Amino acid sequence: MKHAPCIMKPVYHTRHIPEEHLDFSHETAIKVKANGLCDTMRDDIAVQLHKFDVDVVETRAVWYSVEPRSGVLDWSHLDNYFDAIERAGFKIGVFTWFQHPPSWYDPRHETHARLKCLEHGEESSVLSLWDPKTAEVYGRLYKELSGRYKNRIKYLYVGMYGDYGEVQFVQGVRHYLFSPSHGHTGFWCGDAHARKSYADWLQSRYLSINKLNESWSSDSVSCYNYKSWNDDFMPALPLEINSLALKMDFIEWYTGSLYEFCYRVCETARKYFPDTLCGIPVGCVNEKAYLGQIKSKSAKMASEFGCVTRFTGMAHLESFPLSNTVAKRVSGAAHFYGGKFANEAALHLDRENAMNALYECLANDAVIIHDDPQNMIRAIDIHKTYRNKLSVSRPVTDISVFYPLEGEMLMCLEPLSVAELKSGKVDPHNRRTMNTFFRECAELRLKADFDICDSHMIDDGYLAGIRELIILCSCPIPKSTARKILDWVRQGGRLCIYDNSDPWILNGNKSLAEISASAGVLPEHGYNNCRGGVYLISEWPVYEPYASILKKIAYKGEIYITVHEDYISTYKPDEETIEILKKSYFA
Repeated sequence: MKHAPCIMKPVYHTRHIPEEHLDFSHETAIKVKANGLCDTMRDDIAVQLHKFDVDVVETRAVWYSVEPRSGVLDWSHLDNYFDAIERAGFKIGVFTWFQHPPSWYDPRHETHARLKCLEHGEESSVLSLWDPKTAEVYGRLYKELSGRYKNRIKYLYVGMYGDYGEVQFVQGVRHYLFSPSHGHTGFWCGDAHARKSYADWLQSRYLSINKLNESWSSDSVSCYNYKSWNDDFMPALPLEINSLALKMDFIEWYTGSLYEFCYRVCETARKYFPDTLCGIPVGCVNEKAYLGQIKSKSAKMASEFGCVTRFTGMAHLESFPLSNTVAKRVSGAAHFYGGKFANEAALHLDRENAMNALYECLANDAVIIHDDPQNMIRAIDIHKTYRNKLSVSRPVTDISVFYPLEGEMLMCLEPLSVAELKSGKVDPHNRRTMNTFFRECAELRLKADFDICDSHMIDDGYLAGIRELIILCSCPIPKSTARKILDWVRQGGRLCIYDNSDPWILNGNKSLAEISASAGVLPEHGYNNCRGGVYLISEWPVYEPYASILKKIAYKGEIYITVHEDYISTYKPDEETIEILKKSYFA
């Protein structure tokens, strides 16, 4: 590296997973142990971590172990973890997992509802977010944690929900002793509190049961015939067999329920830890309906409460341009809402993937880089060379790619598959796949850096800050979002619809290009970077300032460039080199 300006450096975190929480009859628990997560404070490991400038060690506060008997709080485990972290010379970080109750607590689920699988009718051990008692449990435990440790905890990861305390529903984790016996990806809203919540939500929206029946039947071959608001409105499974209107209502309620609960958790955490540095773990690469997760909403919530948005999936797709797309989905939203971005490895990273991970952090302005001990030790040469040279400076671009959130959540797009993405075997004629979206984002990243936005961000005024919006796959788009895009185009914005990927309007029968033409903005074939409009393109144009920088560097191999507020960075995967260059070098 050369010409590096003196600016802010990222903070490095790692984690400790208590061995006594793990169920070693499952392979994942063995992998957790093998990646050094149970031995973080061991003397020889701690010495290595200090060489990597690790500042904070995160450990877990799980209700399952904090309250072994009713009304008896046992902090001895946390005391031991905290003492070991501080003896090893690190600051204390805590990740709260209050959704996992102890085994003695209401074992028959008679007084406190648990999540219930809509598909099988089986209950989880995870507390139902629709039961008001769940928020009460979180409030009591946060109060107790604060009263004992508030001045000692230097970083709080606000545990939300699901298996891992992230902003999502359960997925079926099995490798903890407190993991539910029944768990998988699916819809977890079968309990009585959830059913009543959905019925009340629908009644508030439609007022009349006849209007609900009409709406849900409008785009379906069959007719819905509910009689009263006491009926069961939960959808038949699989969700895809239902009408579009029903799916849209259900997903809006399901995701809305999760965010309403998580918002209350944030309020509670900030009440008892008002001045503590905090992060909100987002987790998971996909945004399927059953996860309930909308990453832009997570970033917005985190920003509102002064928390860093932490994405779990660093270098998950094992190539910089592919993984960068997922990270950019989170970092772009965090930056738009005035927050900060942190990046975390989900578990095992090979040495070959270490450079991808570090440049992903640099290119997305990660203020915290969270990695596991053995990941760092496995790539010790790379980390020794680059970690202390990385810096924090936001990427600057006026190009943005539209994220097909509604298509992914409504299951109109085929799922993301790591194997298919790596193989590149994607049907070029199928414009409605998430694989297509990720592969073409990766191709575009060689031509220019870009941001990523979705309909929620556009509704919040995102388009005012960009020059060009790119649509990469045929996907549904809300009518209100389409109107905002066309208003922006009329004001000089440039919309590029790539390779026949024209999106279709929800609750309508026209595409975005068609309503653009009917509004007097005729789509043009080709590309004109001098003025706004709607352009149908089949190949990537030459983008500035990327082209000028490439010409100056005169490098013929694969290279990725990011223009930051304070400098320009480059990454050459074949050479395993990252450079930070002064902007004046390209003047």
